[in-house]
Amino acid sequence: MASTRRKSAAIALAVVGIAGLSLASAAQLTVNTSTLQAGKVAVGKCDDNGVKVDYTSAFAAGSYNATGLSVTDIAAACDGGTIKVTVIAGGTTREVTGTSISGGTFTPTAAAFGAAIPADAITDVAVVITK
Repeated sequence: MASTRRKSAAIALAVVGIAGLSLASAAQLTVNTSTLQAGKVAVGKCDDNGVKVDYTSAFAAGSYNATGLSVTDIAAACDGGTIKVTVIAGGTTREVTGTSISGGTFTPTAAAFGAAIPADAITDVAVVITK
């Protein structure tokens, strides 16, 4: 019987100790307020069948480099929209944006594309069209 009381007392003491630690930890927690908002909106699409990305390339220093790009097969419903193309090459991400979608094609200037990218380093491309 004394053994049962000791076990009960030990369990009660452990629970009180854990609760005390929790309160002590919480007393040191700083909480800042901010605004949280949520909502949703249906997002339509102007192109149902996808687009095609082609690169302009040049051979230099023993390898091919992408020196530009063009996005084609863009649906006519997207004409006049804004486009953002992100090219991922190794650890580098290159973003090209524009508003000159016309006739189903977007071709940024060489200056907008920037420096050449080694063709074998390009791993992904993402295209976002906002209309």
